[in-house]
Amino acid sequence: TLEEDSLIDEGVITWIDKLIKHFNQPSLASSIMFEIRSEHFIAHQQNIVTIMMGLRDKYGISFALTNVQGSSILTTCTQQTSFEFVKIPMYETSDSGEEKGVDANELRELIDNARELGSLTIADKIDNADYLSTAIECGADFLSGYLVHPPQEDISSEDEVVM
Repeated sequence: TLEEDSLIDEGVITWIDKLIKHFNQPSLASSIMFEIRSEHFIAHQQNIVTIMMGLRDKYGISFALTNVQGSSILTTCTQQTSFEFVKIPMYETSDSGEEKGVDANELRELIDNARELGSLTIADKIDNADYLSTAIECGADFLSGYLVHPPQEDISSEDEVVM
């Protein structure tokens, strides 16, 4: 993830350039994907677009727009550039710590809009079976989160699991 400080630092392209040259592997750069939070992109759009275009043109680096919580945010962030990936959180956490899951219709709309823009989608923060099911039903390209499985009883640290 490119943090906000890096996104406003004009030396970030030079730093990444030196880093890639240091490893001296031509295919390294094209396998890199940087994540940019939507709120940071909106706050520093012009500088970020310059960074993205420089790294994309020179190295083929990919970018993911993260924390996308509505079609209006996606539209705002894609007016001047595109993203190879759009990362959509399956829930929001309020200041009080309460989780609010994403509405399936909103998720489906976001996924459809991202596809129209040429982006692959990542349903993020999947930490229960309901979120997993919703993300699959809505057609997310990739799923990211914690392992979801039924409770396991009577597991001892002395037991060996053979697969």
